[in-house]
Amino acid sequence: MKNKNNKKYNKGVRKISFSNNIKLEILKSCKDNNIKKNISCLYGLLYFSSSLDINKIEVKSNLESTIKYIINNIYIYLKIKLEYKIIYIRNKKIYIINSENKSNNSKIIDCIFSINKKNYVAEIIKGAFVISGNISEPQNKYYLEFSHENKYLIKQLQSYLDNKNFNFKYKKINNKNIIYMTNSNSIEDFLTYIGASNSSLEIMNTKVYKDIRNKINRLVNCETSNINKTILASSNQIKYINKIIKTKGFSFLDSDLREIALKRLDNPEMSLEELSKILSFKISKSGLNHKFRKIKTLSEL
Repeated sequence: MKNKNNKKYNKGVRKISFSNNIKLEILKSCKDNNIKKNISCLYGLLYFSSSLDINKIEVKSNLESTIKYIINNIYIYLKIKLEYKIIYIRNKKIYIINSENKSNNSKIIDCIFSINKKNYVAEIIKGAFVISGNISEPQNKYYLEFSHENKYLIKQLQSYLDNKNFNFKYKKINNKNIIYMTNSNSIEDFLTYIGASNSSLEIMNTKVYKDIRNKINRLVNCETSNINKTILASSNQIKYINKIIKTKGFSFLDSDLREIALKRLDNPEMSLEELSKILSFKISKSGLNHKFRKIKTLSEL
């Protein structure tokens, strides 16, 4: 049941974090017609939660959608009605499921342990990330982690990930056992694997923007306004190119557009005028700008 206390915390709308955006994207991908896949996501959510045994099932999340996903699916598959409450910890809203009904808990545990885990590792990892994962804002740094107080669970999760060739490192901070990765390419691949391809693309685009900014700052000494204009135009062009590559494939572009796209990816710091001079065919600055507008339009199809 929802707690209506502490109304002062409801003032204003906070921007959702990059980490929670990923979790929402994953939860959306978990809504599958395949019952075993759904139960596997549920397994990941509950197995890596605060507590899972016959005496007590406890799940905590700062994302209401996570709690509702668990409650809805348990009702769909088992006709068990669970409720949740809201508490505030250091001014942050936390949603909690706390079930101490042994009969219900036993049915829930039997249900999620009925699946063959080896066949649904991706779905289990999806649920595990939603309930125990976190990622930094890509503008600041590249860092993705899973954390849990139970070392055995974290090591078991690390084993799943190792088998999928994701290299997570282990550390312990206070009472938290943590596995993490800091390589941006690995993070992009991992997010794609767990159904968060849009977030993976966002990291890619952020990285491109940062790389362009750094290159231009090193190579060009001109007015700040011109630098920002070049950075913005180039990063947007690369964003549209990457989206086409990711969703449609490079062959979707005709030969001229493919060459333009390749030259832009290899030379993100170049202005349109500089870029037009290294193409194999003659084209004006305005003509090249028109080609990039076409790339943008194709990326939105």
